[in-house]
Amino acid sequence: MLPSSSGTTNPLTHTTNHLTQWLEGAIDEGHINHFSFDKFTDIVQISLGGFGMVRKCLWKQCKLVVALKSILIKGNIGIDNLEDKVIQLITRIDSSLKELEISMIPDKLKLILKGNNDGFGKNVFFKKLKNIEKSILILKIQNAHEIIGGYNPLKWIKLGNFTSKEAYFSVTDESFLFSLNNNGNLIFSNVTCPKHAIYHEKGLGPSFGLDLYMVSGSKRKWRCYKSDYENPIRDTDETFQVEDYEVFQYL
Repeated sequence: MLPSSSGTTNPLTHTTNHLTQWLEGAIDEGHINHFSFDKFTDIVQISLGGFGMVRKCLWKQCKLVVALKSILIKGNIGIDNLEDKVIQLITRIDSSLKELEISMIPDKLKLILKGNNDGFGKNVFFKKLKNIEKSILILKIQNAHEIIGGYNPLKWIKLGNFTSKEAYFSVTDESFLFSLNNNGNLIFSNVTCPKHAIYHEKGLGPSFGLDLYMVSGSKRKWRCYKSDYENPIRDTDETFQVEDYEVFQYL
């Protein structure tokens, strides 16, 4: 249990731990039926709101289409008003949206990839993102209250072994990076060198120039190195592990 800065117990952490213990006990005693997440497939997000997310999926064992509801506990990753941050992201992508209600978010975002469900690494990424434009990458950094990511208006391209090009850049002035820390500060970083906005190289995963990229040969390691975007989105350029990541398509 983490103490707060005043030395007293963090009430949110205490409540979350208590609920977790209660739920685990209820499952162990048979009061609640538990089904592992890998028992479900074809998962599609159908709704997102202030209290949670609803996904449609296929229950493999029974061949039934069911709904999964994920309850959001505000502050469990140290970030409040997350919906407001999502609205800021969307309005930055599409400036024509003058007023955006939270209820409109599901109509604007489609979940394409979630690491803890679909897997990690460049092969999974490029398979899921094939021919997908306007993608938002969101990374949850392991052992840190940080969320970082970027927006790519273009298609992600995997250079295969039979491709003549070894590496090249895709040009755009619409891509940007962002970071969200425990203080709730959302920092944007616009591309400053459009001709180096998105980088493609054989054997390399997704890369926003050198400013945010998946480390070659690794599935969960990423790195930020300020190069072609306006502001650094991390205080260090050392590699880091991701706890999970998601990619949404802006519709």
